Amino acid sequence: MTEREDRQDIAEVLLRYATGIDRRDWPLFRTAFTDDCELDYGEIGTWNGVDAVTEFMEVASAPSVSTTTSWCARRRVGASRGGGSPRCG
Repeated sequence: MTEREDRQDIAEVLLRYATGIDRRDWPLFRTAFTDDCELDYGEIGTWNGVDAVTEFMEVASAPSVSTTTSWCARRRVGASRGGGSPRCG
């Protein structure tokens, strides 16, 4: 793959992540992660596995807790020797 293709693939994952949250479309949200993923949100917490990540986001994004509005409106995809480093915001 070329760097450009890598960047496009990363951007598509970020879009599935953000769209899944905004629409509360949890099957779509899950496609942004591998089954054995590890999510580290620092002081908020860490989660292991796509089931735990999805459960956390469902609770955190419940209508009674928050509104959802473009969690990832801006994307910056950087390249490094270790691979891409996607960022939202």
